[in-house]
Amino acid sequence: AIMKEMSQWYEDVRQAMEQLGGIRVKNVSRSNNSSPEQDSVVLQLLLLEEYTLKITLQPIGRRVKGGGSTKKLRVTDARIEGNDVIVGDNGAVRGKIPSFDDIVDASRSLPDVEDLRFVIRECLCRLRGAKLRLEQLVRLREKYLTQIEKDGAEVTCSLNDGVAAVMRLTPDCPWLPGSVYIEQIAGLGGWDQSTLHNLKDRVNLLKLSSAVEVMDALVKEIKRRSVAKPGTPVLMMKGRMPE
Repeated sequence: AIMKEMSQWYEDVRQAMEQLGGIRVKNVSRSNNSSPEQDSVVLQLLLLEEYTLKITLQPIGRRVKGGGSTKKLRVTDARIEGNDVIVGDNGAVRGKIPSFDDIVDASRSLPDVEDLRFVIRECLCRLRGAKLRLEQLVRLREKYLTQIEKDGAEVTCSLNDGVAAVMRLTPDCPWLPGSVYIEQIAGLGGWDQSTLHNLKDRVNLLKLSSAVEVMDALVKEIKRRSVAKPGTPVLMMKGRMPE
């Protein structure tokens, strides 16, 4: 039964590669557990000619009509093997590939076989997104005074107007609208909190998906309101926001 299931997975992986591209099967193996019924299957896929995705499938019992049960191999884990850090701009910018745990969780609601195709597709999409986010951060550093933290998920930019903004880049950036947003904002030299919060809300309402676009929108909003305050760019220290 296990070999029959593996044959089906080979076909599923082949179809996924035809649809998506950028995927190559490196290895398919079985774990050696005490009971053959508990054996798991491990797929190793090369994504984008650079990253190895390891997918683990284990036999999961499911009820069938008539009161019986059957076991089907389901995806239980997906992760990048080895280094999951992406480096750009000669090492000046670093970002981490987000976890795939939420993708695996979402796949549990799908029918048998469909979970594997879903996980492969979404992991590839997330990996491509991580590389695009890194390109965003490189461009951001070229344009604004920038501090990158939390493996690229949190970015602080400071403006000559005395405004500093902390942006959050979600794992869905840059694919989904609103996947980059201003989480905190502060100002030096006479800024009042109501004006700053209004600036933050106005920019976040745009539902942008690029860190550069978010900062450009903030600058545009400041100029539109003619509320710029002279000052020196100041990066906020981690855990401390200027009053």
